[in-house]
Amino acid sequence: MSLKYALLGFINTIPDLTGYDLKKYFDASVRFYWPATQSQIYRTLEELYSEGLVSQKIINQEDKPNKKIYSITKKGEKRLKDWLKKPAELPAIRHELLLKISYAAILPKEDIISLLQKYKQAVLERLQTYQNNNHDIIDAYASNEMEKFLWQFCLDNGLVYYQGELGLIEKAISSLQNRNDLTPGAAGR
Repeated sequence: MSLKYALLGFINTIPDLTGYDLKKYFDASVRFYWPATQSQIYRTLEELYSEGLVSQKIINQEDKPNKKIYSITKKGEKRLKDWLKKPAELPAIRHELLLKISYAAILPKEDIISLLQKYKQAVLERLQTYQNNNHDIIDAYASNEMEKFLWQFCLDNGLVYYQGELGLIEKAISSLQNRNDLTPGAAGR
């Protein structure tokens, strides 16, 4: 459901976008907290169009498929504003590492440490992505100071989240390395 509003938000902010354009904007900005595939975007754009929330202009192209350009309608603007005013729900957390750690007591300590170290590397890479060139992206996409401020808030949220993940992972790795009383448990008790 929120993909509709994410698309409406982009189309409201940057008029006259194609599905391809929207995917590029998603990948450059919100994908870390609201990912979408190209097929999801195209399917959702068709739903928005059929609900009258966006208009569609078809541009004929030779040697390529026709291009569909989307713009938000008054009805779409109203729906977006209504959605923005509703309180946000806490996110449902689906965290594969935590699921694995929940059952990892059957593994040797070294395997658990290895799992955590690989996750740590992924977190470090994500942090680097958040830290590099994001001000340029915000400046390029934000059309006013309020958007810059709010998009910086989103960026800061990601930085704080992954810095917290990194701290917990480093603490867990250190604790596992320093404890000699931890041995794998028996499976199927």
